[in-house]
Amino acid sequence: MAETKKGNQQTITVEQVRYLRAVEKDKLMQLTKRKRTVMRMMSENSVVKQNITELGKGSKESIIPIGAGIYVSGTITANSFKRTLPGNVVLPSSMEDIEKELVEREKIYAKDLEQVDKEIATTRQNLQGMTALLKMSQKQGKKS
Repeated sequence: MAETKKGNQQTITVEQVRYLRAVEKDKLMQLTKRKRTVMRMMSENSVVKQNITELGKGSKESIIPIGAGIYVSGTITANSFKRTLPGNVVLPSSMEDIEKELVEREKIYAKDLEQVDKEIATTRQNLQGMTALLKMSQKQGKKS
């Protein structure tokens, strides 16, 4: 059954509501994945900030990964800092510049997380409305 207009009202079929509900469920799953990704990036950013602060205090004993699951015990001394830019370009950087960049990233992640949370809340509300609509239509179908 296609949509029809009756005055200012529009009719939608149960199949269309089910489809829209499925779309919203998929959207919720994607938003949840996005939220987890942003939270992981925030966590990594926080760990890096803490490590930069510790390295600024002098040399540190650590377990250093050298690849393929192999580690060595050693001392890390931060004589200079470097960072990677897009395109895998590695440039020297000051500790202060890196700290500023990490603070800026933190703000971006927090803003993104806030936006994702709003979208998740809206999507959940849409899903609840569609579920209620489907339940109402099922009750009316049983009465008929």
